[in-house]
Amino acid sequence: MGKRPLCAAILLLLMAGVPSIAGGADRVSAERYGGRSEGPAYPGCEKVSRDDAALFRCLKDASEKGDPLAQHRLGNLYEAGRGVPRDSAEAMKWYRKAAEQGNPEAQASLGDAYAFHQQDYGEALLWYRKAAEQGNAEALYGIGVLHANGLGVPRDRAKAVEWYRKAAERGNPKAQSSLGRAYAYGVGVRRDPSEALWWFRQAAKQGNAGALDWLASVAEKGSPEAQYALGTMYADGQGVRRDPAEAAKWIHRSAEQGNAEAQKDLGWMYANGEGVTRNDEEAAKWIRKAADQGDPHAQNNLGVMYATGRGLPKDYAEAAKWFRMAAGSGDAKGKENLEKLKDLYRPETK
Repeated sequence: MGKRPLCAAILLLLMAGVPSIAGGADRVSAERYGGRSEGPAYPGCEKVSRDDAALFRCLKDASEKGDPLAQHRLGNLYEAGRGVPRDSAEAMKWYRKAAEQGNPEAQASLGDAYAFHQQDYGEALLWYRKAAEQGNAEALYGIGVLHANGLGVPRDRAKAVEWYRKAAERGNPKAQSSLGRAYAYGVGVRRDPSEALWWFRQAAKQGNAGALDWLASVAEKGSPEAQYALGTMYADGQGVRRDPAEAAKWIHRSAEQGNAEAQKDLGWMYANGEGVTRNDEEAAKWIRKAADQGDPHAQNNLGVMYATGRGLPKDYAEAAKWFRMAAGSGDAKGKENLEKLKDLYRPETK
């Protein structure tokens, strides 16, 4: 088969986008008490969920009928002073009613109330354990805090880490941040900066302020991994307001230090004008840097740029070379593009 024009409609620009992500012990403070999310609207009260006073009346009616979910939500309102004057005693009363019916969220809230309002750590541990047995992440985290501070139990930071991990693996951002701190400073576990970064990143993506501050601080100090993590968060709007320019700034800093993922993503940003002025030559430059480090997605992208003549002279042989390298590393798009290129221009791809 002879030459045929390599049409972009046939060989798509298969550029890999910016991915959607791929101190010491905690102190006992009132910050945790009353700081949990209430979750979705209570069934039957959805229409008044934005009116605190009306929501209070709706939940009070359901609570008096014995519904544990409503009782827990009513406790939340008393605790936060929403639609009713703040009253910690009333909050605890309704938490207990729900907790005694086995509601794990209420059991965790009651544990919080005992720990951070009454400083009765024995009762706190009792209710935390009941909730933890049902897999409640807040309770798992609470037990970790008690162990970290020696409250109601002997102080044991290694055990605290075990409980933090259980909660962190269930997505609790405070536990993720605490686990990140443990790895960052070697408290209760062997120091591991990479593991610390991973957990801080998970917490920061959920908006945890402490984790976000830690990431920003480490990024400012020059960590390419933290810079890349912060950049991808701004790119995706995870834990922070989406800001392509801020994303480009941090990803660029990481790329300049040789981070292959950052180089690949920075190339994509230049190719698409995301957070920077579109510049195909700059895109090719950064994608090549990542490809030279063996990143298979970057290798595929570089092949696409050669095949389409974007930012580089059109060169099907070079395109085929990079597609082969990407395919050889298991990149599905590289394999797909190589087959398309063989079909479209066989003489240079034999």
